[in-house]
Amino acid sequence: MLSKAQLQASSRFGIRRGLSLRTAPSPRNLYPRQPPAFVRAVEARAASSASRAPRSEESHNARAPRSEESHNARAPRSEESHDAVLGRGDWAERRKRLRAARVQHALQAGTLGLGFSAGGFLYGYHLGVLWELTRLKVMPPPGHSDALKLAGSSAGSLAIVTYACGLDVDVATHAMLRFADDCRKHGTLRRVSSLLRSFLHELLPEDAHKRCEGLVHVGLTRVFPVWTPETVSKWNSKDDLVECLVASCHVPVYANGDFMTSFRGRWYMDGGWTGFIPKPPGVHHTVKVCCFPFNSMIERVAHPTLEDTAPRVASILDIHISPDAAPADWDFVPSLPQFVAWAFVPAEDEILKKLISKGRRDAHAWAVSMGLVPSSVEAGKELQPVQGEAAAQRELATAASMSAASMRLQKAKERLQKAKSMR
Repeated sequence: MLSKAQLQASSRFGIRRGLSLRTAPSPRNLYPRQPPAFVRAVEARAASSASRAPRSEESHNARAPRSEESHNARAPRSEESHDAVLGRGDWAERRKRLRAARVQHALQAGTLGLGFSAGGFLYGYHLGVLWELTRLKVMPPPGHSDALKLAGSSAGSLAIVTYACGLDVDVATHAMLRFADDCRKHGTLRRVSSLLRSFLHELLPEDAHKRCEGLVHVGLTRVFPVWTPETVSKWNSKDDLVECLVASCHVPVYANGDFMTSFRGRWYMDGGWTGFIPKPPGVHHTVKVCCFPFNSMIERVAHPTLEDTAPRVASILDIHISPDAAPADWDFVPSLPQFVAWAFVPAEDEILKKLISKGRRDAHAWAVSMGLVPSSVEAGKELQPVQGEAAAQRELATAASMSAASMRLQKAKERLQKAKSMR
């Protein structure tokens, strides 16, 4: 135990209780502490600057014109050097020629594929692209031996399956408008999956899985054990194909209230999460189609030297067909937030038809720029109402197709009820 005098001595010299009094206090503790080194440096710099003689007004005024002259003389040289370094003058043309050479070579070699982005209710844009490229004979019709491989996630998967099954343009357009009208009337939250499943069973032919096998690659996001992109190109039946498409379009909570959905005993969600624009396997070059106006934003981010310094990044940013890749020909130019809103809540029928027409025109502009068709070939015209006998024949053909689809759906329901009763 320390005595009272020892405790007072220890507190006086800053020694904590319990330490030996034999340790002598440091001399620097007995005198006032000096300021830190950086404080002393700042004070010394301030003192030296104060001691400097102020620059005379005459010398300041004499140097001002020279500074302005040098500034004016350097300005043009700076702009020229900036353009010379970035090479923006001929970069766009060089990139266009490189794209065209790649596309033409891959098309001739039979190694060209198309990838379609996720997009919700914007999937009509993808349909317009597919129909126009087929009309221009850039793409062989589905079922042809030289048909191009297609890949898509979410809305892109619906578009390529619609195309591969050979659905009539009017039938597919009418079904899209009916689906959008139902969602506008009754909402989309937590009911899109069930509504989509019933529409697919109604519209797709019974041999849809056979027509799509090897041609269509549906992008999925596998949730467990880790988030992994997957593509499926073989199905056991039409029901298996429908469930695959529903899984590819499963936006967590929005689709049916659940975070994920089951397909073939595994858990999946929207393919756009891990493969926004998937690539078909086994192709050397993929033409990327995006239904969002991302191209202008990518053009600002991409650097002219990106092709050489980071080819993988340049490949990811390389989108060929998008709503802003070609000159705008709408009465108004929708913004990116507007496209995102239309992806989750369907727009009016007039806008949906314009999306199809916009896809047709953008695909035509791309084909011309790639040198695949002459510029004299006109783009596909907008969908206009047909009058008279032609309109009646079209309505009759649409009704016949819809009635046949309804009959197939009714037979499928009867087979399902029979199978349940036999359990």
